[in-house]
Amino acid sequence: EYPASGRTGGAEALLTRLQDSEIVVERMLSHVPGGFVATGHSYGSLIALILGGAEIILPEGLSSPPQHRKTQAVIAMSPSPYMPVLNQSYLNIKVPVLVQTGSEDKFFNTQGEERTGPEDHLQPFYELKPLGSH
Repeated sequence: EYPASGRTGGAEALLTRLQDSEIVVERMLSHVPGGFVATGHSYGSLIALILGGAEIILPEGLSSPPQHRKTQAVIAMSPSPYMPVLNQSYLNIKVPVLVQTGSEDKFFNTQGEERTGPEDHLQPFYELKPLGSH
């Protein structure tokens, strides 16, 4: 359930999105038992990368990351830039990952000020280890 305000931020937003992803994956796999490709855009691609094996500092209320053994690949469209509060790492992802961003893709803070440029969306790409022939 979401707070009464209908909006969340910070650790609360991450916690609810990770919990939501667990529910969606379990429900999906109950109907389609094979593996799946985790896909997301911006903050959603962070969730997809976590499902694929990315490591983060877990928010309070979550005892383990929802990395899922049935994740077969990840498509990360303009992933969120590195967030020190999460200390995310992509070094242990063991599935193929496609990272895509645009040359004019920028990240803005809540006041609408530009924080980063398109190169910051490529951090997962630069940090990932090659996997065999992928």
